[in-house]
Amino acid sequence: MIERLDEKIELCCDECGDSAGRVFDRDDFDIMIQHAKDEGWRIFKMGREWKHNCADCRDDR
Repeated sequence: MIERLDEKIELCCDECGDSAGRVFDRDDFDIMIQHAKDEGWRIFKMGREWKHNCADCRDDR
């Protein structure tokens, strides 16, 4: 899930709730997603919703 905090955004795991470890400016959405992927996160669409799983919770290994 993506938490919005005023002008900042933070990516949190939909399974365990942990964050990707950084807070980004709202304009840096693409950078935030790339950072999470570089850290081993799995980001995928299920139906109409996007899911975000941290490296510990991803189930595609």
